[in-house]
Amino acid sequence: MIIQVENKEQLNICLEIIRSSFITVAGEFGLTENNCPSHTAFITMDKLKMQFDDGRPMFLFYQGDIPVGYFSLAKCSDEE
Repeated sequence: MIIQVENKEQLNICLEIIRSSFITVAGEFGLTENNCPSHTAFITMDKLKMQFDDGRPMFLFYQGDIPVGYFSLAKCSDEE
């Protein structure tokens, strides 16, 4: 089941999924918060809240009652 994120309380779940999904890649390449703070594995709650407040559609994918996936959408400029 896919649900749209509707409130900031759900962002904690999103943040956990995002970080855990990308931390293995960061580890493989030796990326840390110090040498690559903009890598997705190190996204901050502030940045996620900013995207939410900007109206970016965010979704959680559930397998049964367990959230197992996350995705968001961003509109490209009209020129692209």
